Amino acid sequence: MHRLKPILLAAAAYLLPLTVTAEEAIPPGAGRMLQQLGEEDWILRAEALNYVGAHRLAAAEEKVREILRDESEQPWIRGQALLALARIDPRRAAGDASRFAGHENVVVRVAAAAAIETLPADIDIAALDKLLEDSAP
Repeated sequence: MHRLKPILLAAAAYLLPLTVTAEEAIPPGAGRMLQQLGEEDWILRAEALNYVGAHRLAAAEEKVREILRDESEQPWIRGQALLALARIDPRRAAGDASRFAGHENVVVRVAAAAAIETLPADIDIAALDKLLEDSAP
C-alpha cells in the first residue's frame, strides 16, 4: 500500500482540475430536451421548458428567450418559458417578468406573477404594483 500511495496522490492531483461544479454539470437528457424546445408539439415543448428550468440549464436560455418573444406562440407556452427563465437566470428574468406583468393576455400575466414569486427576495420588481392592481380573476 505504501508504494501505491504516491501514485494515488499523483493521480488525484492530475484529476482534480477535471472536476466540475454542480452548476457546470450537464444533467442526463439535456441534449434531448434542448432539441425538444424546437418541436412543434406544445406538450413536448412544455416538458422541455419544465426540464431546462428545473435543471437551470443555461445552454437553453437563448432558445427559451426565442419562445418567450414569439408572439405567435401559445400564451401558456410563453408563460412556461418565462418561468423557466426565472429559474435559469433570475436576475435577468426579473426584467422579463416586469415586462410581461402588463401583457394583454391574463395567462401570461399569471405566469409573470408566478415567475416573480420564484425570484430571490433581493431583486426589486417594479411590476408588482401592476400585478396587485390587476382586476382579472
